[in-house]
Amino acid sequence: MLRGFLGLFFLILLAVFLTGCVQSKPVSRTHSPTMLAEQRKPTREETLAATRQSKVDKVVHHLKKQLGKPYVFGGVSPARGFDCSGLVFYAYNKVLSNKLPRTTKAMFHDKRLMRVKTANLRQGDLLFFRSKLRGPVDHVGVYLGHNRFIEAPRTGLNIRISHFLDDYWQDHYLGARRILTGKRVI
Repeated sequence: MLRGFLGLFFLILLAVFLTGCVQSKPVSRTHSPTMLAEQRKPTREETLAATRQSKVDKVVHHLKKQLGKPYVFGGVSPARGFDCSGLVFYAYNKVLSNKLPRTTKAMFHDKRLMRVKTANLRQGDLLFFRSKLRGPVDHVGVYLGHNRFIEAPRTGLNIRISHFLDDYWQDHYLGARRILTGKRVI
């Protein structure tokens, strides 16, 4: 009887050892691309791009809140109205840590701003024009995407969205500048 008891004891002991060694799920030694992407930190460029887009979204929000308000020469506030550079000055300076110049001419010549080819326009880029075909820069608007831009046109008209590809704008276009680039945020 002792022999049967010892046999049963060893059989139970063996079963305990064997079941303790079995894994319920195999452990993966490799990481899926999704896991690696979730674990890595964003690059400096990705962080700057996200910051840029967030700031551009805020600028566009401030600009669109001014739609329909009157053009007022020298105006820089929602209460009084805006001229073209006053509108840009107001919206961007609510978001930027470094302030933009106040006038269209000073914005156009600001060395901190990056020149942009027309084919590479992005939301938030400044579009510069001259009202006289041979005159100096005297008008600015902010590109919204899809060939549209927001502007404070002139006395008697309200802040509006215009189409960049209209003949008038194409004939008077001087160039574009980017305030918020992927390399830096001023």
